[in-house]
Amino acid sequence: MTCFVGQSCVSGSCQFTGCTGSHVPGDYATVQAALTAVGGAAGGTICLAAQAYNETINTAGLLIEPVPITIQGVGPGMSILNGVNWAASGMTLSLVGLTIHQLLLQDANENATTISLRATTVDGVGAAATNDGALYAFLSYPLTLNLDGVDLSSGSTPYALEVGTLGGGVLTLNVVNSYIHGSTSGVSVSLGGALASELAATFENDTFESNGTAFIEPAGSGATLQFWNNLVVNNMVGVSTGGGSTFGNNAYFGNTTNFAGTAIAGTGVVEANPDLATGTSPPGLLAGSPCRGAGDPSHAPNHDFYGRARGASVDIGAVQSSP
Repeated sequence: MTCFVGQSCVSGSCQFTGCTGSHVPGDYATVQAALTAVGGAAGGTICLAAQAYNETINTAGLLIEPVPITIQGVGPGMSILNGVNWAASGMTLSLVGLTIHQLLLQDANENATTISLRATTVDGVGAAATNDGALYAFLSYPLTLNLDGVDLSSGSTPYALEVGTLGGGVLTLNVVNSYIHGSTSGVSVSLGGALASELAATFENDTFESNGTAFIEPAGSGATLQFWNNLVVNNMVGVSTGGGSTFGNNAYFGNTTNFAGTAIAGTGVVEANPDLATGTSPPGLLAGSPCRGAGDPSHAPNHDFYGRARGASVDIGAVQSSP
């Protein structure tokens, strides 16, 4: 068992402990009530116990000022949110140690917003049968969306991650150290939208496994894409892009088709068996894997999926297995 940095082993499970802030249950009966109070004040942290919260958090209509808010759970699979419909903007939201069945990011006003997910699962389980992804952001205001150490899958939705911009501000997407998998009948990541030229996306040290199409940027979308040190394995289609993309030090293996559209192998490509460590999620790399030390350090976060330091020798994929 590998815990995220900051977690402790409690009764055989990895848990974030010692959260300081407004507790649910305890200080408030519901997450919605805590969010209304914290968002209407100076911001702060909402601490969630290890239980399922059978409420859909909806921020539409809340007068949330540009304040920092953190919602912290005990850990994925323990603190579970049925859904989050985030319509407020002009603030900073951090989601840590949670399972979220669907996260919808939609318009409220023109203020810039930053939303960050860490050590969190978004799985689309039980989501309504719509065209929205498990994590869905189509916006007309500036947004920075950061995913770090996120386990992302589509569940009952057609996409694991679906993003685009409808005008009004750039959507900056940074996805690092994340495990994007299990979208077997659809697309794991889709970049698009009416004005995708306002979309800038970076994917570094992610693992894409067992998807229909691992990654798609529609032809002519105009999105700017950086795609580095990613492990793309056992998908029907690896990467399909329409332009504006830069590739480097990625690994492709077991895909029916590696590249579609304008996608290319790029520099430092690895197309040999990566020798994955089975039984771990996300999979690590066995000793002797050609993906060990094959990443580009200049395009790598300084830590891996679990928050552990990568060091000078960077592995391809979400998990640092070297040395």
